[in-house]
Amino acid sequence: MILNNEIIDILHRQKPTIIGDGKHNIKELIDNYNIIQKKYKNYPITNINYELLNGQGLKLESVPTKGRKIIISNVCNYHNGSKVARIPIQYVHSDNLEMFKKINKVIDLNLSGIDYMSPDITKSYKNNYGFINEVNSGPSMKMHYVCDTKNSSSIIQKFVSNLFK
Repeated sequence: MILNNEIIDILHRQKPTIIGDGKHNIKELIDNYNIIQKKYKNYPITNINYELLNGQGLKLESVPTKGRKIIISNVCNYHNGSKVARIPIQYVHSDNLEMFKKINKVIDLNLSGIDYMSPDITKSYKNNYGFINEVNSGPSMKMHYVCDTKNSSSIIQKFVSNLFK
């Protein structure tokens, strides 16, 4: 998220994933995951990729072993039950940070959310380590607020202080 040409937050959206417990099948694990998501006012997993499950040797009726990580979907979207984690800006390659600011400036936006796809954000986009998926002219603050309840107030403060620059 960029406001007035300053990067105020960077988040990583993870693929919707469940963890096997050796007792419940995939469908039950997804249902249990979704109950917890809704309890904390987060979005449930709604897009299930059956081919992806099949590629992991699983079906909805399968009971995965305890501790087994199962990717449910390749749709890494907060609205599809993705977990969100904050990435400290100092971990992001400087070329990427400059590119984000340049995009915001070229498009002439005060506020933007840039969706950057990369296997490793610590590496420069100049070495083919990522690409821009889209630029949002009206990004939501919710994802930034809920991803880390311990530090959310600092993100809100950073956002508000940058409104008047």
